[in-house]
Amino acid sequence: MLLVDFYRWAYEISSGMKFISSKGIVHGSLTCDYILLNEVGTVKLTDFSTAPYLLDAEKFTPEQWDHDGWKYLAPEAILKNDFTTSGDIWSFAIVLWKIFTVFSEPYPAFDTYSKIFSLSLLDGMRPEAEQRIPLYIAQLLEKCWVHDSLERPTFDMCCQYTYVKTKPKRRIVTCDGDFIT
Repeated sequence: MLLVDFYRWAYEISSGMKFISSKGIVHGSLTCDYILLNEVGTVKLTDFSTAPYLLDAEKFTPEQWDHDGWKYLAPEAILKNDFTTSGDIWSFAIVLWKIFTVFSEPYPAFDTYSKIFSLSLLDGMRPEAEQRIPLYIAQLLEKCWVHDSLERPTFDMCCQYTYVKTKPKRRIVTCDGDFIT
């Protein structure tokens, strides 16, 4: 895998989520488990099984997740059952964090959901910044993890932000032997 693959996946995920959100659909369970790669490495978003629960979100709790999906939820989803596209933006950032850390586990101190986890999110806990995450992506993650959901970027913004890095830089040698990047 190359770094440009990670950027391409980031763009493809944000592009897919832009399409989904443009149809008024909240994914509600965007995790790495539900992002597949086809035989040529193109992203496919799957599992919208949470979406029907979101119509009756008061009955949906983080404890119902059968794996670590609660680690991807925005604070407002955990605490108020408020599932929105802004919450999907938060989840998208956790997905990116996992991709760019080569699938490290976010919040390793928490094995199971607890009220302490949700209170820690309110107090500003985020997945640890890792040096292997490019600054360009780290800046996007910070924007996606802003506590006020109305201040988070849209998927359109995320598409534009991630598209810039999808093309590998080519080095061209000029007649003078200089490199143009």
